[in-house]
Amino acid sequence: MNTNPIIKSAVKKKDDHMIPILQREGNLPEAGFRDGTGEKHNKLTRDVVVSYVSTYGDKTRVGVINRYGKDNGSDKSFFWKPRPYHPFVYTFEVAFVIPEEDQRLHDLLKGREDAPYTGTAADWVWVTKIINRIEEIGGEHLSWC
Repeated sequence: MNTNPIIKSAVKKKDDHMIPILQREGNLPEAGFRDGTGEKHNKLTRDVVVSYVSTYGDKTRVGVINRYGKDNGSDKSFFWKPRPYHPFVYTFEVAFVIPEEDQRLHDLLKGREDAPYTGTAADWVWVTKIINRIEEIGGEHLSWC
């Protein structure tokens, strides 16, 4: 968990908006598409990325847990710099933001990608390790509607 007050404030605003929706609906995307709360949630999620950029500058990285198509199994990085203009990221484009690149996180992401898929139970072990590592290094797992 990141202890920077700017980041904590942005994350709290997003969570304060998201948690009641999840408690009421059980699913962010469906609630967001149905009643329009998704647009606000996505703006608050982008604000989290902005808070990282304002705190960590050029070292900030965003990234994906799942790579698709030609990117899957490629040498392309799991991380990249957010755009230097608004919006720093597009809806559903990224799954996390971190203060800087992290080799252990990269190894977990690559290990999951290279592991044979044997079902959701085994995959969830990888995803849990990845999300835990994102949090350990002061990053934030992002959600979108």
